[in-house]
Amino acid sequence: MSEFGFNKKAYEALPVDLRRTLDHAAAAVQVYGLTDFHAKNAIALERLKTEFKGKVEIIQFPVPVLRDLKKLAVEVVKEESEKTPMARKVHASFTKFQALVGPWDHVAEGALIRTVGCCGRSVISPPSSR
Repeated sequence: MSEFGFNKKAYEALPVDLRRTLDHAAAAVQVYGLTDFHAKNAIALERLKTEFKGKVEIIQFPVPVLRDLKKLAVEVVKEESEKTPMARKVHASFTKFQALVGPWDHVAEGALIRTVGCCGRSVISPPSSR
């Protein structure tokens, strides 16, 4: 579980302390859910590399494919967001947030992964070493 849903009117009718408790619970569930998926994905990848060595080849999608997929995803999400006023509002808010954090993610997270990698190993191999 990685999300909570609340009836807005019922939520707003709660005393502030209970709303803050629900806010904290929702944030905690999000963090625990993401870290749980992250850890389980790492375990699954290691299993693929060991138990299925020689049977499964793990490759990264080529950059042009990833760019095309991103373009398609943006188009589909935009199309879906235009179906209801609430979807439009959520999409606009999320797009604004992405525009804010995207440059930071590129500078901080992207540079770190490209330069340092993970756990002493480079995560992204240069094309010439594949």
